[in-house]
Amino acid sequence: MQQQGFPAKLEYLRRPDGDHLPARVRDLNLYLDHDGLIRSKGRIDSSLHYDYEVKNPVLIAKQHPVTRLIIMDCHKGCCHLGTGSILAELRRRGYWVPQGRQAVNLILAECSTCKRYNSRPSPPKASADLPSHRTDFCTPYQHTGIDFTGHLWVWDGKRNIKMYMLLFTCLNIRAVHIEVVPDMSVSSFLQALIRFTNQNGVPEALYSDNAKTFKGEGRLFNRLVLCKDYQDRYGPSNLKLKTIPPFSSWYGGAWERCIRTIKNCLYKVVGREKLNYFSLLTIISDIQRSVNNRPLTYISSADKDVTAITPNMFLRPNKCPGLLFRLDEEAPSVPLGRSELIRTLQLRDQCLSRFNELWYKEYLLELGRKAPAPSRPQSGDRVRKDDVVLIKSPLRPRPFWALGTVTELVQGNDNVVRAARVRRANGLVEAHSLKHLYPLEISLNSRCLEEEPDSPLVAEAETWLCPSCNHPQQNLAMIACDACDRWYHFRCVGIDQEPPERQKWYCPECEPQRRRRGRPSLLPA
Repeated sequence: MQQQGFPAKLEYLRRPDGDHLPARVRDLNLYLDHDGLIRSKGRIDSSLHYDYEVKNPVLIAKQHPVTRLIIMDCHKGCCHLGTGSILAELRRRGYWVPQGRQAVNLILAECSTCKRYNSRPSPPKASADLPSHRTDFCTPYQHTGIDFTGHLWVWDGKRNIKMYMLLFTCLNIRAVHIEVVPDMSVSSFLQALIRFTNQNGVPEALYSDNAKTFKGEGRLFNRLVLCKDYQDRYGPSNLKLKTIPPFSSWYGGAWERCIRTIKNCLYKVVGREKLNYFSLLTIISDIQRSVNNRPLTYISSADKDVTAITPNMFLRPNKCPGLLFRLDEEAPSVPLGRSELIRTLQLRDQCLSRFNELWYKEYLLELGRKAPAPSRPQSGDRVRKDDVVLIKSPLRPRPFWALGTVTELVQGNDNVVRAARVRRANGLVEAHSLKHLYPLEISLNSRCLEEEPDSPLVAEAETWLCPSCNHPQQNLAMIACDACDRWYHFRCVGIDQEPPERQKWYCPECEPQRRRRGRPSLLPA
């Protein structure tokens, strides 16, 4: 191995030439022992705790296949600990690897067990643009978000029973409609949906999270399409049920925030009081009226004559005090004529048009302001098509997370990927947010599966991608940043030869941070 990895050093040690002393021979104090092996003379010869092999370790090449096997054996012997523990184990066994930290990091990236537990998801992305169903307003509850709340205790005279609230939220005007149901079953949800549609009409689409009830509801809708009762009620409206990615509550922030508002009102009004069913209905009705009367826009104290728009102005336009089907009190009591009715209806239409204009001018423009971007945005996506990923589940510990294959990357209106469709081992394809996908750096179309490499070390190195050129190693020399552990080709960062053993190297992204801290630059000029 030393003959293949260090031919020049071995030749010099056999035939020393005082005029051309290699830098590595000088830095590591190399010499040949009685067996002809290259060793590095240490400074602990006086110690009685270690033997000769540990005090003067054998020099091994960092890219040799035997070195890879030795490092992997030390890694497993240390119970998959980090780089520092492996380097200590190598020195305890009497081995010295030039640039050992980079060599260990490169080989540790091949450990499938460490990949499963140490992989990280994609970096956070900037907030996406609002979808069209939230920026184009036609009628209330045309696009509705639905969600269940936690259980409530209701006193039925003998014992406490559980009840649940089902919330319907208009995604345009943030109006709420609350239904009380005995459980979270599919039948209870359908009954609540019928009561909601009887009062507010059939929406165009319902948006929900991936709760078991809504998943079951989606399958039930597929079965009800052929039923006559369903066709009579919902067939002409073509009602759609759409779900957000699992465990991604930020996709449903519109109705999640309304649930919090309703819960705060309920806790403050009810407290620890025991309520029966009808008392609960009355309190929920009051909370629904109050929430729907909250202003949607900001009104300053200087604008005393301006009235803020509320969801009830769109839901109940006839409740406006200026729209009454009666004459003044001083006028005689006579039946209303056709002209008065037409004038009142025209006035109502004018008020609705003015409300719509205020909604677009004040409320929608206020929503148009972008949220602040992530503190450390990174270019590129770590998840690509055909990658094998680990699917995060908040309900299970990491050893029991499922594996899947990315079949499609879902782009938003701004062409930014924030979700992906993943196929599991059972064939089920689901959409997951990138925050819950942990790439394992294994791809079905990887080049290392198409070509047979010359050595096991090269086969595993094919999976490393250079951030500058986005290409794998391809038998080219690479160097790792000592700050972020990302690997770059020598030619991509302008390096001609390997840096000295004890000199640290930082990539172009980490180097500016060192300059701001007043540290010298290590990049080539």
